[in-house]
Amino acid sequence: MKLDAIKNDEHLKNSVIVITGDHTIFPKQKREEFNKYCQDKSQNYSVNDGYCPLIIYSPNFKEQTTISDIKYQMDIFPTVLSAIGCKDYYWNGFGVDLLDSTNISNRKISATEALELSDKLHQANYFKYIDAE
Repeated sequence: MKLDAIKNDEHLKNSVIVITGDHTIFPKQKREEFNKYCQDKSQNYSVNDGYCPLIIYSPNFKEQTTISDIKYQMDIFPTVLSAIGCKDYYWNGFGVDLLDSTNISNRKISATEALELSDKLHQANYFKYIDAE
């Protein structure tokens, strides 16, 4: 399905599409091939070691944004919340909204601290006790 089809689909026209992963997007042998393809098509895009994709499409986005410096998996949740208009959601995670340039440089906790806190929340089953009214 092409993204253009979403614009014309009554059920999907207000949808946000998120594509991500938790591992590198391409096996090592395919990275060079993909980088050459992008270069040939004049696309400012490259795939390096440790790269994890995050692509968010929304018909409400007025411009394309590319973030090429290092960000974290913990940033996906608050970014998606922002993309769907849930900035006041009761739990915003430990990351930052990558769509907010001010937020990107004001990270409150490190990735190591977030991992430790996440583990503690998970072990304590913390969200079992949250009333999400």
